[in-house]
Amino acid sequence: MAREPRNERVAVSLRREQHGVQGRVTRFMHRLPGAAKPPDGASVGRSGPSLRVHPEPILPMTAAVSRLERALDDLHARARANPALQRFTVCTRILLAVAFVPTALVKVLGERFTTGGVHLDTPIGFFFEAMYRTGGYWQFIGWVQLIAGALLLVPATATLGAMLFFPVILNIFVITVSLRFTGTPLVTGPMLLAATYLLCWDYHRWKAVLPGFGAATWSEEPRGDAPLSPARRVERGAYVVGTVAGLAVLGFTRGFVPGPALFAFLGTALAAMAALAGSWLVQYRDHRRGRPAMGAG
Repeated sequence: MAREPRNERVAVSLRREQHGVQGRVTRFMHRLPGAAKPPDGASVGRSGPSLRVHPEPILPMTAAVSRLERALDDLHARARANPALQRFTVCTRILLAVAFVPTALVKVLGERFTTGGVHLDTPIGFFFEAMYRTGGYWQFIGWVQLIAGALLLVPATATLGAMLFFPVILNIFVITVSLRFTGTPLVTGPMLLAATYLLCWDYHRWKAVLPGFGAATWSEEPRGDAPLSPARRVERGAYVVGTVAGLAVLGFTRGFVPGPALFAFLGTALAAMAALAGSWLVQYRDHRRGRPAMGAG
């Protein structure tokens, strides 16, 4: 006769011991004056009350959550395999970082957010002046924005950057709506949607925190050590050059870049965009001809 595994024997022993303690407590409680009798169909023995145990039914909600999880997993896997969405994700991360970093530097350096005069008789002016005069808190906000933007630019930390970016931009969006900024919600609203999209893109990394959802079973295929095609190298270079040029252009609006250099950076940004679009077209043509897939690398 096969022996039970040691772990199962230990578990059975612990259950019996716990059951015996519960039985002794139950017998003592039933001996007290005015104590209720055991329920019908139950008996109190040396090992405690013995009740008929029915298997726990599977709740409809659990099945619904399981179906929802499978549907989201399938949708997410198909989205991650789409080359167009891969490139859209990279561009979204770059644009959010470029928009965040220059304004963050203003706060980190302890400068006012607005370059013009501050009108304290308006809710907007009063709000920004109050935030500026907090000093350390104003700089803390700047550091959080700066770190979030930097993390978005590094593929290995992009998920952490999106998680840090989302509550910040959500707070900014609520402020612009509450204080009735003219036209500003048309900018912060799309930025909030972009941050939400980036969280959905990395859904497999945080799905386990959702109630009823399990750990991710999907993972990206390793890229291997295959050499990059010329078009892929141009694409990567255009991302880097375009990011630097974009930071410089936005930095000019905050006084970090001198005026004479603005047109040079604008031209560089436009050239990077043209090179990026050209590399995409070449890779799409190669993909149609049956050459290696055009991932976002």
